[in-house]
This record gives sequence, structure tokens and C-alpha cells, in this order.
Amino acid sequence: TLDDIFKVQDEIAAAVVAQLKIKLLGAAPTAKPVDPKAYPLILQAQALVDQQSKAGREQAASVYKQALAIAPNEARAWAGLSRVYVNQVLFGERPTVEGVRLVKEAANNALATDPDNVVAMGALARVASDFEFDLQAAARFHQRALELEPGNLVSLNAAATMLIATGRLEEARRLFEYRLAH
Repeated sequence: TLDDIFKVQDEIAAAVVAQLKIKLLGAAPTAKPVDPKAYPLILQAQALVDQQSKAGREQAASVYKQALAIAPNEARAWAGLSRVYVNQVLFGERPTVEGVRLVKEAANNALATDPDNVVAMGALARVASDFEFDLQAAARFHQRALELEPGNLVSLNAAATMLIATGRLEEARRLFEYRLAH
């Protein structure tokens, strides 16, 4: 019947549109759920870390802990806390042994909930390269993080820093240039 023809035509059109969306746009991004009470704290802590100051890092650690008191399995808060600890050790604000232990604890908590958390991978990469001198492990963390999020500026910066330490200056320069352009 004529109704069946239009139904089939609609089904074909819908299938074609779906395939075009996949090919042209790629898979639609998905957002990970977050506790609405913890999320503003995570954003606040990220802004404090981005201040690049001792006081900002101290406050960020406190705010991340507040978020974790609300949502103990929130990977973004654990990962952010690991980043704070890395920076505190790098800037001499926390003893190395204590800081490395805290970085690993926080990063591994993040990865236990979200195995694809690039911030946590970056923190573990910095520990591996800067404190344990295990460049192979650091390279694996950087490679995985950049596979997951090729445009992540924090990951690009950390990978470029490691490349400098290994004497691969041209590759590091290209990463820094990309980072500056974006």
C-alpha cells in the first residue's frame, strides 16, 4: 500500500541520516555523571590550581577534599587532587616521598573509577619520569592519555617536558607550538 511505501522511505531516510551523522560528526560525546553538589567544588578547585600559586594549590587541595567528602568516588576530584600533589612536590611545597605517595593514591583512586582519566595518567607520568626515573612507564602514560584526548593541553605540555628531558627537542618544540596555537 501507499502507506507502506512512505513508511519504508522514512526508515531508509532515517538510516541514511544516522550513517551520515556517524561518518561526518563521529560518535556523539558522552558526559560522565557528576554529583551536582560536588561539581561546583571541582570547578572551583580547578580554577585555584590554574592560579599557579602556593596558596592556590593549598586551597585547591582543600576544595577537592570537600568534593570527595560529598562524592567519594568522583574521579575528577581524585585526579585533580593528584595534579595538586604533583605540583606541590615539583615546587618544593611538599616532601617528595610523601607527595609521590599521595599522587599515586589519588591518581589510582581516579583510575579505579574512570580508567580513561587523562589527568590521573598525567600525574602518574610525572611521578614516573620526574621522581622514579622510569621514562618507559612515563611514555606509556603519556601515550595513552594522548590517544584518549589528543588535544589535552596539560597532557601535551607534560609529554613535551618529558621529551626535553630525553633530548628530543624538535619533537618537544612541535608539541609546544601546537599547545600555544590552541
